[in-house]
Amino acid sequence: MKYGYARVSTKQQNLTLQVQALLDYGVQPENVFTDKLTGTNMDRQSLKDLLSIVKEGDIIIVKKLDRLGRSVSQVTGLIDELTQKGVFIKSIDDNVDTSNDSPMAKAMMQLLAMFSEMERNFIVERTRPAIEHAKASGVKFGRPKANKGIYEVAVQEYLKGGVTVKELIKRYGKDSNGKDLITEATLFRRIREYKKKMEEQQ
Repeated sequence: MKYGYARVSTKQQNLTLQVQALLDYGVQPENVFTDKLTGTNMDRQSLKDLLSIVKEGDIIIVKKLDRLGRSVSQVTGLIDELTQKGVFIKSIDDNVDTSNDSPMAKAMMQLLAMFSEMERNFIVERTRPAIEHAKASGVKFGRPKANKGIYEVAVQEYLKGGVTVKELIKRYGKDSNGKDLITEATLFRRIREYKKKMEEQQ
């Protein structure tokens, strides 16, 4: 039996792309399980429901391995647990299938999980300076003000020179969950508005 699992980190994020990928891969709609909860929390109700019904020979399909958890130990631990029960994992984007029991397949699975964790850590490192600067400037982090503070930091860095808008988007564009904090179009608009304001004051 094919089962699908999809997860996003917050209730505001959308599951549509993940779910559609699972359906396209042949999972029946009634066999798709979804959670809207951070991957650091393994106490996810739909995941628990799924794990309670899978049996030997079943396959759980995900769009990416990091949908199962937010660390290498979480992902590999869960996969090891399922493998011992005879349940397989297939990751569509990562092209990993644990039904292929070769040492190379296992090593690739662990590497991909590790790289996913590293990518999230890099995102955190890029956004932390902007968030800390915004807090130091008196910005309180309930959402629009947080974004406003990051835009202010990005605009000031751009005006100092030596950095492009695209580089600023890479540095500050997403939070630790991959959710957009600032966008290129809005940053360009904020830069234009700031320049206009400065010209009017001269």
